[in-house]
Amino acid sequence: MSIYALLALISGVSVIFLGLIVLGKNRKSKINQVFFWAILCMAIWLFATFMILSSKTDEQAIFWDRIVYIGVIFIPVTFYHFGLLFVNKLKEQKGLLY
Repeated sequence: MSIYALLALISGVSVIFLGLIVLGKNRKSKINQVFFWAILCMAIWLFATFMILSSKTDEQAIFWDRIVYIGVIFIPVTFYHFGLLFVNKLKEQKGLLY
């Protein structure tokens, strides 16, 4: 296992821990919930990166490379949503974010 794989794993565990702390402070808060979802997407990305770097075969690496894109697709969306909530620009309505 390379140091790069280990760093991805440590980062993934750290962000999940941070997300759980923030969510645990106030589960009902919309901003805490959205922040947790953003952190969860980041953790998926970091864990899949760890698995790519730890793969023994090319087939495993290709599989985890596809999983990486699940996190990559949703990271910008959830952080955009979090940013709108953070600066109070998101209205309390259903539908589009802004």
